[in-house]
Amino acid sequence: MKRINSIKLKNFKFFYDEETLKFNKKNILVYGENGSGKSSLYWALYTFLQSSFKDDEGVKKYFDKENSQNLINKFVDDLQKDDAFIELELIDTNLQKTTTYKISKNIINTNKKEDTQIKKANLTSDFINYRLLSKIYDFKNSQDIDLWSFFEDYILDFIVFTESEYENLANFWEYLKKGLEKINNRYPTITSSIYKDFQSQITKFNEKMENLLNEISRNTNKLLQNAFKENIEIKFSYKKATYNDFLPNSKKRNHKTLPPKINIEVTFFDEKIDKPHTFLNEARLTAIALSIRFAILKNRLIRDDVLKILVLDDLLISLDMSKRFEVIDILLNDEDLKEYQKIILTHDRGFFNLMLQKINQFEWKIFEFYNKKENGIEKQCIKEYKDNLTKARELFENQDFDTSANYLRKEAESILKKFLDPNLKYINREFQNLEELIRRVKNELDNEFINKFNRVFKFTKKENEDLIFIYEKELLEKIDTDFENDNNLDPNQKGKLRGLKKKLFDFTKEYYEIKKVELEIFNELKKIKDRVLNPASHNSEAPLFKKEIEEAIELIHRLKEFLKDKKTKREIKPTQVNCSQNREVENSFPNWTSNIVIEPKEIIKNIRNTNS
Repeated sequence: MKRINSIKLKNFKFFYDEETLKFNKKNILVYGENGSGKSSLYWALYTFLQSSFKDDEGVKKYFDKENSQNLINKFVDDLQKDDAFIELELIDTNLQKTTTYKISKNIINTNKKEDTQIKKANLTSDFINYRLLSKIYDFKNSQDIDLWSFFEDYILDFIVFTESEYENLANFWEYLKKGLEKINNRYPTITSSIYKDFQSQITKFNEKMENLLNEISRNTNKLLQNAFKENIEIKFSYKKATYNDFLPNSKKRNHKTLPPKINIEVTFFDEKIDKPHTFLNEARLTAIALSIRFAILKNRLIRDDVLKILVLDDLLISLDMSKRFEVIDILLNDEDLKEYQKIILTHDRGFFNLMLQKINQFEWKIFEFYNKKENGIEKQCIKEYKDNLTKARELFENQDFDTSANYLRKEAESILKKFLDPNLKYINREFQNLEELIRRVKNELDNEFINKFNRVFKFTKKENEDLIFIYEKELLEKIDTDFENDNNLDPNQKGKLRGLKKKLFDFTKEYYEIKKVELEIFNELKKIKDRVLNPASHNSEAPLFKKEIEEAIELIHRLKEFLKDKKTKREIKPTQVNCSQNREVENSFPNWTSNIVIEPKEIIKNIRNTNS
């Protein structure tokens, strides 16, 4: 598998002087303020891959200060402008072998015939930003959606066409749209072999486009219905490209190739929508556009072992929170997209925090982009993101115990909120305080064991709308007797009781093992809450000691690991507190004990009470 290991930029667009971003083969998440260089990274990667399809002169212009199309940082002096470049280090993760590619005014090694790695990467990678996405539905009310221009500008380059001397549909269309040239000042006649061959090429192009659109619409509808949970179905209506049509109201022909039209037909809850861009809201239109783009990407997949990147820049501006979850789920879990190194750029702090909660941070590198001014010149300021626990550890090493404790509190709150709100529905709302968070998480863990107990010992099926219990009440009463020697029980009943007894044993063992760890963690959390995790206590005369912080860091790490794969099974809303109120949580900590005693008779009593 190929991955970007690092990218080095010098004097390219917003990037001033030289900057190296170490990707370390990982996916990338970037939060960046507007004007911090975030989009410059997007265009650096795009320009780099696109260079594989250009000749040297087509690439050099971006780094030539004399060329009006150059992409050199405007603030660097003339001498520095001669040294602008983009450099990528790729790594083969299987062989652990690196290869460096570079584009600049003097060095270009991305477009050579003997090395097609970047060219193949360009064919299978994709770049999507909000502006590009909106082109799929940004039409006037009086217009029908026609996606031909979108396909011509952004898609055809990447559709490989192996049945022709032209390597992709874009090159094939470039040939066809020129039409036939005159020979001896006359166009070829319709009976000539040149004419017939050209018309057969037009037919081949239309067939290729129709097959492509059918495949895209099939995958689009899958995504809309399965991923976005929308009752929407789309269909492309393809009006074929033609050559040499009759002129209007005339017997003369136009001797031109007319482009096709690609209209979208949308069915919403089984009702056909004539102009979807005037009827559907922007969130649904964005869902359709995203589904089309992802479907196109799936159609472009190259199964070869080449670099595949998916770069997304401020993609979800118009989506509400529920739709953002669905997009994130596609990005993280879609089987086809798992092959891609994802580079996600956003200026939306809420979305950035949402991604932090959802991703496995061992598989991602996370950066924050800011801008700074030095001598009147704006420059990039790039920091590698660190979570609160990492910051707390670093501050602890630097003997800043008070600040370390504050970050530990933030991390504890984040861990507990994630458990209570696993779908992040209330990510922008606050729970009342840390004590409430701890209490509610503890209660939920207890409730989950009660619910699990009921699932194991209650009932399994419905019969004539009545609940049938696995274990009848009379039979349950025999569990704590010598039922093996009870002549009133048949073998089937005794078998049920043996099964129940084993389940009780297994459940009790599991309960003990998990609750022992849980109680240790939460009892320790209770102890350090007021002393270490309370900001007000840091202003007291009693200083925080190194040992206290060291133990707190270890405890928060244990809490994180303990709750890592757990989440509440029901929706837990934050407590609503009137802003004029200033009250403590009514229910403080229960008196938990680390002495776990489970009496089988008490369990049986619970079963009997439940069934009765």
